[in-house]
Amino acid sequence: MIKKTHLILPSAFVTLSRQDSRYCRGLTLFELMVVVAVISIVGALLLNRLQFYQEMAEKAAMEQTVVMLRSALRLQVASYIVKGKLSELETLTGDNPMNWLSRQPANYLGEYANPHPSHAPAGKWYYDRTNQELVYWVNRGKYFIPDSSGEKRARFRVVRVSNDSVVSAPDNRELGSIELKTVEAYVWGGMG
Repeated sequence: MIKKTHLILPSAFVTLSRQDSRYCRGLTLFELMVVVAVISIVGALLLNRLQFYQEMAEKAAMEQTVVMLRSALRLQVASYIVKGKLSELETLTGDNPMNWLSRQPANYLGEYANPHPSHAPAGKWYYDRTNQELVYWVNRGKYFIPDSSGEKRARFRVVRVSNDSVVSAPDNRELGSIELKTVEAYVWGGMG
């Protein structure tokens, strides 16, 4: 014969087990709102960082194009020197620097005579024949400080400069050097 025994539990244990079952049901509405708020804040911070890095990638691509153009200009100057065309170096100041590249960037639109700023698409290059400037219109400009006219663009021009890196002609007259310079300094970056 099997003997049955009854287990007598203290009342504190019974009360505790009833409270535990209340927590097993799930989150309260307040707890859910707190979780959603925290996830929203973290998501907003991550989105802001993503936008910043996308903009810095655009800046790096623009500056890489400028570096390629400056290298192409140096090759043009060297070519003129080798061919003995030192007197023609000045003609480079009126050239479109994009023509010196073996392959132009995909975001280069071409040459325009006196283009209207409102028609310039963001993230694109073009050459302004009237001002002899190469212009880049910023696409993501949250961290770009506009130029003096209030436009979000970077402008470059091939100019003759006199400095320490002077090219001398065979008759010892100084020709100066030809450089791709920024027309107006731009500020792009920082987390503001």
